[in-house]
Amino acid sequence: MRYLAGSLGAACSNATAKKSLRASYDFDGFFKKSVGVTSCGELRAPAAVLRERVRRKNVQLLAG
Repeated sequence: MRYLAGSLGAACSNATAKKSLRASYDFDGFFKKSVGVTSCGELRAPAAVLRERVRRKNVQLLAG
């Protein structure tokens, strides 16, 4: 497994919701021949907002 890079910062979601999700994130990217590129990390935001967003489809985080 080869470490590619890390990414951290703040973002907001583009889900069609009345309230915008503001979150901070910290991800690390890796490459493994059998899997390809993969990532792991954490997303930090208020628990109630995350619970509501996890049920939605097509949610993207936009760096901001």
